[in-house]
Amino acid sequence: MTLAAHVVFVSPSFGAGATGPETYAEYLWRGFEHDAEIEFHVVAPEITGANPRWHPTGRGGNSLDLYRRLARKALAVAGKLGEKNQPVILHVNNSNLHASLLGYDGPLWGQVNDYENADLWRRAGETFRRAGMRRFLALARRRWLERRFLARQDLSLCNSEFTRQKILDEYRPPHPERVITLHKAVDVEFFQRPAQIPADPLSRPRAVRRFVFVGADFRRKGLDTLLQAVAKLPSDFDWH
Repeated sequence: MTLAAHVVFVSPSFGAGATGPETYAEYLWRGFEHDAEIEFHVVAPEITGANPRWHPTGRGGNSLDLYRRLARKALAVAGKLGEKNQPVILHVNNSNLHASLLGYDGPLWGQVNDYENADLWRRAGETFRRAGMRRFLALARRRWLERRFLARQDLSLCNSEFTRQKILDEYRPPHPERVITLHKAVDVEFFQRPAQIPADPLSRPRAVRRFVFVGADFRRKGLDTLLQAVAKLPSDFDWH
């Protein structure tokens, strides 16, 4: 695959938080900001600051309007860069942004950041009860779009092998070799052991076993399974 001289990265958020997709977008910008071979552009609703390679679109009235704005701006930027007779990769941070991006005639790459859309029909009843009709229909539309993107994209990047396999199983894209795993970067410095361990806010024996669960969507990420498992531990197993 030929490396492009220009990349237009399209993201519904950039520099506004610490979610996986937002962090990924930030890492990409930092990595290519001063690259001598790749001219990297970012299209996003809101971008703090000014840079000739940043292209804010505004949020619009609702999510559909936001995606329309992103698509229009991305195609316009890619078209202008393409006038230099250089290949332009259109890289979408969410492979379900807007159907008009499917008409792009250059290299189209896409990010699959989660398997929630692909797995919707297997969890239809649970999702409907938990999220309601409006959210369920939104996910159904995203699933439809994501499947179409996977069939069109020249390269689809999944953030884990589990997600990649789920995508292949549920969507069965015509070119499975174009679906690859690209693990998200981790700031290892953040996880370095501090010189002094903070005091434990709870009074308990130092030898006690501790479980730490991290996750926003605790149902889908299995907190109930963890609680059911520890409830079956022997009574003399001391844990918090």
